[in-house]
Amino acid sequence: MESSKISKEISDFYEKYFIEIKLDCCAYYLVWGTDWIDNDADKILTNNDDEILLFKTTQDAIQCILTHSAALFDETASVKWAEFCLDYGPNISYLYDFDRLLDWLENDRFISKPDNKRDDYLYVINFINLIGDYAYQTNNQTLLAIHKGECIRSFFDYAYDNYFWAIPQNEFIFRRESVMKNVDYLSFKYDMLDLIRRFKARLVIYSYS
Repeated sequence: MESSKISKEISDFYEKYFIEIKLDCCAYYLVWGTDWIDNDADKILTNNDDEILLFKTTQDAIQCILTHSAALFDETASVKWAEFCLDYGPNISYLYDFDRLLDWLENDRFISKPDNKRDDYLYVINFINLIGDYAYQTNNQTLLAIHKGECIRSFFDYAYDNYFWAIPQNEFIFRRESVMKNVDYLSFKYDMLDLIRRFKARLVIYSYS
């Protein structure tokens, strides 16, 4: 079996993943996964100050975990996963391009584009979910207030109702009309920009020594 396939199966088994982040024209990696000993909550690897650790290489992330140089979540499983990654190599599960999203929002691409497709909505929702995972993990009240606010929730409901939930037609029409009354794309844009700005302020580049 190819190492890449084994790496993916290992990540799926332990529910721990390397996520690639594009930020300020540079590529980094963070570790995201499910905490089996905390009600299967989704979490991001942080330091003891609740800052999100960005790694220049996946090897740095592996060494950070194996040397317990971070506030490890689901410690036993995370270490086992890192040990396997050391043997079989990393599996990069997803790309979050903050530069692209910021350009998209700042230039009103999403708001002015009438033919947004399912993948466009999914792209934005994945960012909302990632930031939400961190906000709930650290109980960051400022992030939570924006994340749970009407603008973000209305957009979230609209996207899921239109593209992801299987809703009976009559209920769908009623829900869409109800949700659309609360969808203000300009307010959504400003809340998303604020959410991203505050999330970025919690990112730190890990230095392995």
